[in-house]
Amino acid sequence: RRALLPASSIHRDGMASGEGAAMEPVDTVAALMPSATMGAFGTTQRPRWQWEHRSGFRYFIGAESDRIEQHYQAGAWMLRMKSGRGKHAKPREVYFADMIQHDPQSLTDRRIRREPALTAWHRIVPRVRAHFRAFIDGEEHWWRVKDKAYFKSRHAESDVTPEEIAEATYKTNSVWYHASQHWLFGTASALMIFVNSFYLWLDMDYNAGTTYADTPWPYILADNVFTLYFTLEVVVRGLSFKRCQGCLSNSWFVFDLSLALLMVVETWIIQIGVVAIAGGEGKADTGISGMRALRLLRLARLSRLFKIFPQLIVLMKGIVVATSSLWYTLQLLFLVTFVFGVTFKNLADMDPALSALGFTSTIESMWRLAIYCTLLDNIGELLNQLLEAHIVYAGLALVLVFISHLTMLNMLVGVMCEVITEVSEEQQRASDIRELNLGLRDLLEVYDIEDDGRLRKGEFRQLMTNPDFHVLLRKHNIDKNDLLQMEDVFFEPHVNEDGSTRYAQLTFDTFVGKVSQLRGGSRATVEDVVELRSYASQRLDATESVARGCCGSAASCPPANSMVS
Repeated sequence: RRALLPASSIHRDGMASGEGAAMEPVDTVAALMPSATMGAFGTTQRPRWQWEHRSGFRYFIGAESDRIEQHYQAGAWMLRMKSGRGKHAKPREVYFADMIQHDPQSLTDRRIRREPALTAWHRIVPRVRAHFRAFIDGEEHWWRVKDKAYFKSRHAESDVTPEEIAEATYKTNSVWYHASQHWLFGTASALMIFVNSFYLWLDMDYNAGTTYADTPWPYILADNVFTLYFTLEVVVRGLSFKRCQGCLSNSWFVFDLSLALLMVVETWIIQIGVVAIAGGEGKADTGISGMRALRLLRLARLSRLFKIFPQLIVLMKGIVVATSSLWYTLQLLFLVTFVFGVTFKNLADMDPALSALGFTSTIESMWRLAIYCTLLDNIGELLNQLLEAHIVYAGLALVLVFISHLTMLNMLVGVMCEVITEVSEEQQRASDIRELNLGLRDLLEVYDIEDDGRLRKGEFRQLMTNPDFHVLLRKHNIDKNDLLQMEDVFFEPHVNEDGSTRYAQLTFDTFVGKVSQLRGGSRATVEDVVELRSYASQRLDATESVARGCCGSAASCPPANSMVS
């Protein structure tokens, strides 16, 4: 092919250039590339990635294309890379869910594609791998497809305060919003959930009726009260949103709305239809009586208790985070059981007494060993039977008990306890910082004389005299004397050109972050060491400047290191 092409159309290195450099069109580059390579199972084409140009699709540079293919096959949702050569190279973001290339500088998107084209199998496998890896890593939304909008929303959420989110989502000035945020509203909903769960127990055990015609009136009254309350609750919460899209994006609201619609259909629509069709005779069809089982779905409303009791969320997050350790432990346990299962199967082939105990195949051997030796279900009976057959068989079973149950399962329990403890401490730390943030902001807004969201040195001194501020510091184990000694660090002096002195100002977020670092029990981080070095360097420069001014000239003044010593 290269011999048939004119010399002017052949690229000097035989491959397509990246964006920003001189590039050949797709058809010319395709002519320069080998169309197929011999693989172990026949002829396979080397995968190459292309980006969309106004004149058509063009190839990435070979190394860039290989990197994109590697990350795509590994199940990555996004790839940050530098595309192009030399000074023309620019940062790019590749989103595989959208199949686009994003330029963070010009904010433009261009389509990308793969050659050969992606088949259904090539699309499904990387996504399954990505979801599985996210599940093993304990990510919160492991089932969600992470496209460009997902990453941008995550970045936006990190810069938006809860007040701004509420302002953009809810009608903060409406009576519906204030009613849904009132503590009585939440307390009443939690109480109704508890009572409704208790009522389901009574209804399942003592109510034999299927329709209103053969159901006692207390159960009819309770069904209508619960349905009416949960319907009104959903209506009040729905009217507090600005747009319908905000309702559908709130997972808790969609969940409660689904349960409320199910209760309305079951309690009112179906029962009214049965009474109208049966004419009050109380004869229910088998399909209608089967709707009674749908009442069990009301138990799903108990999941709202996670919002009422944060400790339950901590336990669930700990279990999710420990899923990775659980998965690898189960893998190791399976391998150990497989080895012993194969061993017992081989021994059973040579000894009919062992084969008579049920070790007739590898699967059967693994099942019996897992039940008896790992889960210790009636292990004594199995050990006596193995001991009657041969002492070696009983010894092997005891070795498996020691490895699988006494070592691995107890180790797994310890790992899960440690992970749950770490997650609990992290959640408690986040809760303390959130509470400290809210308390400090209320006080800072009072002492902000200029109303510009910044704290000055004079305002800080006034804040230090507030008793409520002292109580807040003491509640979060922060020493007020330590905070007072940090005054010169927070409000560093700067000398203007006219000789006057001005002091640094801190934003509310910066001040809250610095105060939270002074909590008792906090560990020193790299950021603290860097700030200490920066402060020491600034003070050394200030001392050197004053010393040189006193000496009159830089030549007659000793070096800064000697002055410090």
